[in-house]
Amino acid sequence: MPLKQSEKSFVQPGEPLNDFLRSFWQCQINSAENETMDYKHPVLPPARITKVLKMNPDVKMISADAPILLCKACEIFISEITSRTFIISD
Repeated sequence: MPLKQSEKSFVQPGEPLNDFLRSFWQCQINSAENETMDYKHPVLPPARITKVLKMNPDVKMISADAPILLCKACEIFISEITSRTFIISD
C-alpha cells in the first residue's frame, strides 16, 4: 500500500536502532498531539478488538472509548515492530 502524502517512512536503510527509536517515538508523539483521529474509519476493526477485550473473564463492561484507544495502540505497536524488523533484516 503506498504511503499517503502526510505520511513518511519511519525507517531509513542502515539507520541505527537507537536513532530510529528516538525519531519514531518523537513522530508518534507529534502525531498524537497534532492530528485528529478518524473515529468513524479506524485502521483496525473495533468489533474484533472488543472481542479480544471480552476474552478476559473479569471484564464485564467495556466503554466505547476503549476499542478506539486500543486500536491506536495496536497501530503504533505494529508500526514499531515492522520497522524494527526492517532495520534488523537490513
